[in-house]
Amino acid sequence: MKATILVVPLAAISITVALAGSARAATNDFDVTVESVTDTRSTGNMMPRCIVQLRISGDEVADALEVHDIRITSAMDDSGHDLRLEQDRNRMQHRYPMMQPNMAQLSHPVELAGPSRSAHAIKTLEGEVELLFPTPDNGGMIIIKDFMKHSGEQINDPMLKKSDVRITFLGRDSGDGNQYGGVVPLSANGVSHAARVRAMGRRLQFSVDDPDHRLVDLAFIDAYGRQVQAWNQGGPMDSTTRTYMFQSEPPSNLQLYIYLAAPDAIKMIPFKIENIELP
Repeated sequence: MKATILVVPLAAISITVALAGSARAATNDFDVTVESVTDTRSTGNMMPRCIVQLRISGDEVADALEVHDIRITSAMDDSGHDLRLEQDRNRMQHRYPMMQPNMAQLSHPVELAGPSRSAHAIKTLEGEVELLFPTPDNGGMIIIKDFMKHSGEQINDPMLKKSDVRITFLGRDSGDGNQYGGVVPLSANGVSHAARVRAMGRRLQFSVDDPDHRLVDLAFIDAYGRQVQAWNQGGPMDSTTRTYMFQSEPPSNLQLYIYLAAPDAIKMIPFKIENIELP
């Protein structure tokens, strides 16, 4: 379940791959480098932005579930202009899950203020990447095996309680059309009631209360240990009600995997990149 990377409508866009500037993380297990830069400096743009796409690679990256967050502590162009935005700007991108499991490298955008018109490079970009490595032992992964038998009940787990996360499985949408006496009516847009019923049977709905934004995502695993693809139809991850749509009706023995941003599941990767060429 991946999210679409932020796309900003621009009056003028140019993208280059920044060849200069890379950072070796302090752990010596990760590299943080610049993949591309999008600069939106334009006289027709009231709020110019600079998007730096960071690439995280290393021996352990394939074990990470996602880039959970990127915090920028210093960002300055070569004219001395501070490019940092308020911290929540980049965190909000994470509300749409960007899970990229089993990848040799991960990629994540960082949004900065637009450089000054005279700037030719980002002199310094410094911060920390948070990689998520959730397991049952570190509190980042909770496995619920029989959740579909408990429709309408809040999921009871000590790690959820510790994280101040409350999740209730509301049930699956269903319907049989018997109220129509065997006649299948059409809706105004020509979709049959039977088709709507089939679609509802493929949806599972949850209520989520997550005031500290600790919930990363939900995943669904079948009896053979394979992930079952589902799409969150409830909007961003801040939504209190989430509806997951499946390609076919989910089996009753489906397992629920809950991923949390538990402190022990997060690995901090410091980086400092210098002299990033601007388009």
